[in-house]
Amino acid sequence: MADTNSVNTSGLWTDYISGGDKSSSKLGSREVNSNLDKDAFLRLLVTQLQYQDPLNPMDDKEFLSQMAQFTSLEQMNNMNASVSKSQAFSMIGKLVIGTIYDEKTNTYEEVAGQVQYVTLKKGEPYLVINGKEMSVNDVENVYEIQLDSINSNVATSQSLNLIGKHIQTIIRDSSGTPIEYIEGIVNYIKFDKGTPILMVGSKEIYPSNVMGISNGNMLLGKPIKTEFGEGTIDSIKYINGEPKVIANGNQVDLEDLAHLSQAYLLVGQEIGYGNISGEVTGIELIKGEVYLNVGNESISYKKYTGIE
Repeated sequence: MADTNSVNTSGLWTDYISGGDKSSSKLGSREVNSNLDKDAFLRLLVTQLQYQDPLNPMDDKEFLSQMAQFTSLEQMNNMNASVSKSQAFSMIGKLVIGTIYDEKTNTYEEVAGQVQYVTLKKGEPYLVINGKEMSVNDVENVYEIQLDSINSNVATSQSLNLIGKHIQTIIRDSSGTPIEYIEGIVNYIKFDKGTPILMVGSKEIYPSNVMGISNGNMLLGKPIKTEFGEGTIDSIKYINGEPKVIANGNQVDLEDLAHLSQAYLLVGQEIGYGNISGEVTGIELIKGEVYLNVGNESISYKKYTGIE
């Protein structure tokens, strides 16, 4: 005959994993959490001993087996914590890149910079980078470089801030003649003897040569009018040191690349020149010169800015 006063402990393990609490009347009603720490394991063992059947107590071998599991779990946790802290402290002074999650704004942010120091929160190490905290698990890249001076530190910090940004530059030969226009997104930074180099695709660009920075395309892909009609800028080429706009496969002369870049900044703005006023709706190239389209009129960019 079954003992009606005995306690059924068969569901204790399941109830505990389900978040059950002995003081709660809704045992097992909380969200399932399969990640048990050493404290949870010990509480399980104590609960199992407390509610064991006195007429059929736990076998010594079973008890020793569970104690061995507990000891192994504790050693693994201690080892993992030690390795994590060791990794964190080894990154002090190095340049790291990673992505952190902001619970307040529910957004992810890419953080890059030199690890200033390590702080511990509930035993977990966090890297402090420019005042922001990053878990070791969130680190994506680590760079070990020698910063010879404050100036190189500043240059590196500025370069890291360009990751993900659109930049433009002109490559010149040894005589200073322009030979190539480059525009694109900075994918990552590499270092040559401590000097940061921006990587745009397979192109290497020194930060000092950057002539434009933006969150989007500056010239490539922009709409433009030429003698061949309306189109978009496919590329910028240099032929004998002179810039050429390639739009829809057609090559068009360009007097000054800087004028073209600056003119696009006026698109969407209200301007006035002489008897003409209104919103700049587009850019046009006429015999190599940049013009602003305002309604049905075209205004020379050089005349509007007073360059000539």
